[in-house]
Amino acid sequence: MRFLGILGSFLIGSIPTGYLMVKSLKGVDIREHGSGNTGATNVFRIAGKTPGFITLGIDVIKGLVPVLISIKLFPGEIYFHSAVGLAAILGHTWTPFLKFRGGKGVATSLGVYSALVPVPSLITVVCFAVAFSLTRIVSLSSLFAALGMCAATAFLSHSDFYTGLVFGTAVLIFILHRKNIRRLMKGEEPRIL
Repeated sequence: MRFLGILGSFLIGSIPTGYLMVKSLKGVDIREHGSGNTGATNVFRIAGKTPGFITLGIDVIKGLVPVLISIKLFPGEIYFHSAVGLAAILGHTWTPFLKFRGGKGVATSLGVYSALVPVPSLITVVCFAVAFSLTRIVSLSSLFAALGMCAATAFLSHSDFYTGLVFGTAVLIFILHRKNIRRLMKGEEPRIL
């Protein structure tokens, strides 16, 4: 039963929201346009604000709902809840439906941790919003939010396990943003105005 829950979460996370959104609206493969990423930011650039926000919302839900279901069905089993959440993040990041090429995990991670550690997640949203309002750069704001999530979880969750889990996810997000980091260092990362 638990294995099926983890597998199901991986498959839900693997739904390539951005790819499907752009394909249905524009008839093109999002991986061949913009940054080549399937996440909400690239959808925003290629298809517009509404499709971008819809993609963002669905990607958050892909992480949130499986974890909430696991908490409802198996209360108190934090390792299982976490495994379900990680499966959704990994599915989104390396979706088998697109030859294991997916998004960068930020929105889906937010969904997962909104269920596991809601208060730090809310602080993370504030961190992102502040950084984005100052820079208009999504990647930089996402990295700042990942660091904020680590700090907030460490101070507020009172769980070494969740703190480690969040730290590991932040490391993954930084690795997946390595090209963005290089562009940021060169001052070449595009802004959203």
